Amino acid sequence: GTEEIILCLSNDFGCGRYVYDSLRIELFDRPVLELENGTDSLLLCPNECLLLSAEGALTYNWQSEFPLVLVDSQSVEACPLQAAWVYVEGRTGACEERDSVYLHFYQSSYEILPEERIICEGESIDLQAVVLGQGSGRWLAGDSSSLSLEVSPLESQSYFFELSAICDTQLIEVPVQVVATPSFVLQSNPPAS
Repeated sequence: GTEEIILCLSNDFGCGRYVYDSLRIELFDRPVLELENGTDSLLLCPNECLLLSAEGALTYNWQSEFPLVLVDSQSVEACPLQAAWVYVEGRTGACEERDSVYLHFYQSSYEILPEERIICEGESIDLQAVVLGQGSGRWLAGDSSSLSLEVSPLESQSYFFELSAICDTQLIEVPVQVVATPSFVLQSNPPAS
């Protein structure tokens, strides 16, 4: 906490102490500012807001590239539209400390292989889903615990892959085109007898 030092210029003439002057100095401990428990970065979903709090000082000054909504002196609500830094400066008396946190978004994406999904009648194709970033997925046909699905459609049709991310779930349509096996008759010119 705050400590106080008192310096006195005094003299004792034998009949009591005479104080000429005194000086009071408040001694503040350097604030140990901590924003969001010392976390360097936080993930959030698009169109989501986070409540950010700091502790360790008496007053706080918040700054960011986007508007912040002041909840109280220790807390703000942050609703970024893109990844950005949030800074806080804490003061206790004349001492100051700074901290920051980087806000960015959960990202998940996918890739369905092979990219070209055209097969001939009677053939099969192995559809492979690759989930990138934070998330998981499953095929809505066959063994839903596997990221691969082998299919042998009789005609062109779509299969569906469900991508479950932290922020949302997407249903991805995966069309497979079946091409009829060409039929032909061999002829000779002139006709053979």
